[in-house]
Amino acid sequence: PAIEVTKGSVSVETVEILHTPATTHRWVAVQALPKSDRAELAVATLTEMGVHEILAWQADRSIVRWKGDKQAKGVARWQAAAREATKQSRRFLVPQVELA
Repeated sequence: PAIEVTKGSVSVETVEILHTPATTHRWVAVQALPKSDRAELAVATLTEMGVHEILAWQADRSIVRWKGDKQAKGVARWQAAAREATKQSRRFLVPQVELA
């Protein structure tokens, strides 16, 4: 709860610190680049399932291509989707999103 609120600052008191128990395994999901906007849904679903890392995979025969500037934008979009899904599912850690 807030203890003191002034024009330039807010003082709060920490009541409880929450921790997640360490897992003995690490889940990594490899998601192919889809043609439509289903990528964000896939990332959100994987995040809610509890994966630790999501790899965006571009197969040799894929129609969708992330080249140059599109790679950074695509990974940023997936990271934003993972961050939002983390908030939605009340997880403590946002999964890592990278290009495979």
